[in-house]
Amino acid sequence: MQSFLEFGDAAVAAGSPMAAHAAADCLRMGGNAVDAAVAASAVQCVTEPGSCGLGGDLFALVHSAEEGTWALTGSGRAPLRIEEVLEGQVAPRFGALSPSVPGTPSAWNLMINRFGSMSIKAVLAPAIRSALEGFPLYGTIPEMLERTGKQLEPDSALRNLFDRNPSNKGSLFKQKALGATLRAMAEDGIDSFYTGSIAESIVSDSQKEGGVLSLEDFYRHKVDFVEPLVAEFGNMRVLTQPPVSMGLVLLMELMLLEKLQPKSISSYDPEDIDLLVRCKHAAFSDGLAALETGIPENWLEDTAEEIYSRRIEGSTWSPSGSDTTCVVVSDGQGMVVSVIHSLFNEFGSRQLMPDSGIVMNDRLANNLIGIDGLRGGDRAIHTLHSYLLVEDGIPRAMGCTPGGRGQVQINFQVICRMIMEGMDIRQAIDEPRWLSGNPRQPYPKDTLYLEDGTHPAMATALESKGHRIHSCNANDVDMFGSCLVTGFDKESSKWYAVADGRRDAVAIAINGGA
Repeated sequence: MQSFLEFGDAAVAAGSPMAAHAAADCLRMGGNAVDAAVAASAVQCVTEPGSCGLGGDLFALVHSAEEGTWALTGSGRAPLRIEEVLEGQVAPRFGALSPSVPGTPSAWNLMINRFGSMSIKAVLAPAIRSALEGFPLYGTIPEMLERTGKQLEPDSALRNLFDRNPSNKGSLFKQKALGATLRAMAEDGIDSFYTGSIAESIVSDSQKEGGVLSLEDFYRHKVDFVEPLVAEFGNMRVLTQPPVSMGLVLLMELMLLEKLQPKSISSYDPEDIDLLVRCKHAAFSDGLAALETGIPENWLEDTAEEIYSRRIEGSTWSPSGSDTTCVVVSDGQGMVVSVIHSLFNEFGSRQLMPDSGIVMNDRLANNLIGIDGLRGGDRAIHTLHSYLLVEDGIPRAMGCTPGGRGQVQINFQVICRMIMEGMDIRQAIDEPRWLSGNPRQPYPKDTLYLEDGTHPAMATALESKGHRIHSCNANDVDMFGSCLVTGFDKESSKWYAVADGRRDAVAIAINGGA
């Protein structure tokens, strides 16, 4: 399965064709990478409705030639009253008690205000059109609508939205209420989502269904840019989002491998794959606590010493939602941006707010809510993260992928292939992947999943080392993700974008004045 690689004066890759074209059009109109990334992610909220939306969360990295690299944690907090309602129980997977305050709109607002060059009205225009006029159903979207529709109550607002639209490929899917909400945000400013009529509408609709979101929860919501986490790996600096993002766990994997100093790593050597899996186990085993309290003192040294003696066992972290999408953009002026956003599970809480057309997340159903359990005002731990590889001050690669807890492992493999194996970015993405853990029942938690295309001898050798082996279809994005990467290619002196062939992703190069 081949990825798509494009070179140009600017470049974009996105999880859907319409989002990629929205970003490219934005660049052609003179917008910068932030303008384009926000435009694309807004379109994704319309055209990938099961994966992301105004009711979800968003994480971003922004690298600017003038201002360096900044990380954005655009996630919302649990309602203040959630503890008294749940009484120590885990929030239900679906329904009015599973959403946190949406973080995506505030993230857009901050990105545009700090780094953007276009008005929010211009940036949101493509998404508004796609919602009001409809977008043609493409790829796996019809199957997703059919699958989710069968699980919905006949009288639910989300089911009514599905029923009002044809579901065959190529048919126009319209979301009038969502389009009106986006248009109101464009006209009145995104702050209106949290302080005006939109917030009032969401709170009212949620409480009618038994939810506890309040106007105070929306008023209190704030996001900000912060300094990213940084680690040295090979000849590169690796930057990622700090907690509550699991970017820290990615760095723990890389730091551990760097400490062990293997002479080389090969994706075709079972000894090396076994070592990478052991690094993954160690990082995940201690990562949950590290996300809240930091990496323990001497963790790196102690873990490196015992890494080969660790028993092969899967993560104790149980399965999570993996419906996520992303976009990466480079504008040729030294700005590189990644955006990854999600509703958590497919269609999030399955709660469509009728007045606003917004599908709410189900982030509070995440079992990774913190060591001390769920408290009002807390943020849940997120798998969402992206990475930036910098060499001699130049952004060589910025990337992200959907794929639930697989995100950390997938990014780990791609980075290792680029830096330690010397693969070009396309090969690093296209080579078969592995996934360690238990993303699905009924397989045991110590199962090592191998993507189709892995040589049978590799499977046999890994099995002899104590791994339970299970082969999986390469098209299974929930398992193996769909990487998007952009950066600067020093050989051609061009910006590039790569779109993983495992999904309906698109890469576009822009030449001349972007």
